[in-house]
Amino acid sequence: MHAQPLTEDDWACLAQLRLAAVHADPEVFGWALPREGGFSERHWRLRLRGASWWAAVTDPDVGPDAVVGPDAAVARVDGAGGAPGAAVGLLSLMREPGAPETELHLMALWVAPEHRRRGAARALVQAAAVAAGAAGADRVTTWAHEAPDVDGLLRACGFRQTGERVAAPRDPSRAEVRWERQLGGEPRGLVQPRPPQED
Repeated sequence: MHAQPLTEDDWACLAQLRLAAVHADPEVFGWALPREGGFSERHWRLRLRGASWWAAVTDPDVGPDAVVGPDAAVARVDGAGGAPGAAVGLLSLMREPGAPETELHLMALWVAPEHRRRGAARALVQAAAVAAGAAGADRVTTWAHEAPDVDGLLRACGFRQTGERVAAPRDPSRAEVRWERQLGGEPRGLVQPRPPQED
């Protein structure tokens, strides 16, 4: 399992993965369906211009018969070295409006249910952390629902809670907790973060 950066030409992969997330985990992403379900190619390309995105890609031994579409929650992309792999997870890195120049924010982390606990989320988070450090950030943050499995993942990826806690915007009965990871040792000056753009 490895993380592969998505370019604007990978808009169909982003669309498939994002809509797969909406269908597989509606309690987390269902709010996006009315809007994103009607996105055109132009909208997905704008989404890729406005933030950095990665897909978690299975190693090539998955084979050429992976099914595409929201029911299977798997899309096709080229894996490492051009070998075919199945894209089974997604993560975005962006600068939040008003955030310090040295802080970037993780959003939209999702892995297809049948591929969880296989290293996909860790690969995505690590790729984003390296890119953030390369862009000059010294801190990466994220908001996450309070849940033992999420807490365990973020701690394993080097995050700690900041002490900030709010009601989830779309479900006030659930809490969201802010996490941060201090960066150090990542190579710098290789990647420039993309400025946010409107859809």
